[in-house]
Amino acid sequence: MIIWLNGTFGAGKTTTARELARIMPNARLFDPEMVGYLLMEYLKDHDFSDFQELPPWRTLVPVVTSEIARFTGQHLLAALSTTADPATLAAPHRRSRKAFESCPSKNHPRNRQGSLI
Repeated sequence: MIIWLNGTFGAGKTTTARELARIMPNARLFDPEMVGYLLMEYLKDHDFSDFQELPPWRTLVPVVTSEIARFTGQHLLAALSTTADPATLAAPHRRSRKAFESCPSKNHPRNRQGSLI
């Protein structure tokens, strides 16, 4: 089972996902932004402002999510604000290339806790 938590920035999606992972047996957190950060690194020569705009991101996230669930045999909990929500289109927290470069994946706050893939 894959549980996808969507909502606006700061709504508590990640907090909710962490709590669910704590109380659900056989559950694992998954951060779809990591797929976006991978694409940002390898598509630096393409012009885009948010990796969610990239067709490869939309293709890879379901594939990676399904494969991790299949490989681990665990339920996955994913929390992400998607730009499909009109309220987030103008949000200042969009995943920009500058923000990515200043926060490499190894220093990403969620990775420091070791709780997300």
